[in-house]
Amino acid sequence: MEGVFSSAYCVIAASSAVNSEAGFLKRDVTSRYVPIRLLKAGLERTVDFLNSLFEGYSMRDLTQPTDRVAAIFGLQSRIESTLGCEGRYGVLKEFLHRNLLWQRHGTEKMERIAYNNLKVPSWSWMAYRGGIKFVDVSFAFSADIRWQIGLKFDGELNYALTGSLGKFWKCTVVRGETRYVVLDYRRTERGWLQFDVEDSTDLDLQKCVVVGRIGRKQEIKYFILVVRPIATNGEYERVGIGLIQESHVSKLEGAIRIV
Repeated sequence: MEGVFSSAYCVIAASSAVNSEAGFLKRDVTSRYVPIRLLKAGLERTVDFLNSLFEGYSMRDLTQPTDRVAAIFGLQSRIESTLGCEGRYGVLKEFLHRNLLWQRHGTEKMERIAYNNLKVPSWSWMAYRGGIKFVDVSFAFSADIRWQIGLKFDGELNYALTGSLGKFWKCTVVRGETRYVVLDYRRTERGWLQFDVEDSTDLDLQKCVVVGRIGRKQEIKYFILVVRPIATNGEYERVGIGLIQESHVSKLEGAIRIV
């Protein structure tokens, strides 16, 4: 039944329907053919398709925001089965780094969803109300991209990531048209940050986790998650993402949890 009624709470018997496609019984064509499309697609097309799929789901205006998880878990389960990889909260292990590089869609801030008896992590777009879009990391530059292998699913907590903590170094931020611009002491642009819910210009209060690097020699930049501490036991939560020149990130420590 999971293949037809993804994450259904119940099954309704409609004895008067003309056929199984009538009215509300009509299935979601997109989710119905996901496994077939993934099996036929290459790596780049698979990522593009999944990004488009998750972006589309994030735009749906659900009556109950807390249904966001239920709306995607069944579909995610089928994708996991097809790809043969683990998935957590809309992030697939096979494409973990790319999946983490989501940002809010448009200029409106996102809103954290208050789930009841369910821990949905800050690094998942499913934790927020509002549409998302993924950062476009072109496969044309694959030779220049190095993903941070130390950033991974936590082995003990299902809702946690583990990674290395960094701090911002010799830079400031100013508000731009759609996001914050990172400047060095000469006021030269060195990157950008975008916050999910609340803005902040005080980089001393924020830390970062490197997701990957792109470029060569003096042009190396880091894709980062912007994080802040939420407890004294080494746990942090995501507050945004960014792209910043390598020289403006300094490593602090490893083995922190992002929840």
